[in-house]
Amino acid sequence: MTSQQLRALLEERGLSQLKLADLCRVNPRTVRRWCETDRQELPRSAMLLICHALKIPLDLETRP
Repeated sequence: MTSQQLRALLEERGLSQLKLADLCRVNPRTVRRWCETDRQELPRSAMLLICHALKIPLDLETRP
């Protein structure tokens, strides 16, 4: 998942970065970093947190 995909997901679900931070139990600054435009791929740990918090499936086979 890229930063752009994360921003699109938040917009699609009507969630703010602050709400995602609350759901993931991380500092809002962390979510802001995840959403930066220059980030190509989010760290695996971030993807796991996001997918768990938003109850979406994570296809680990697509990740190295």
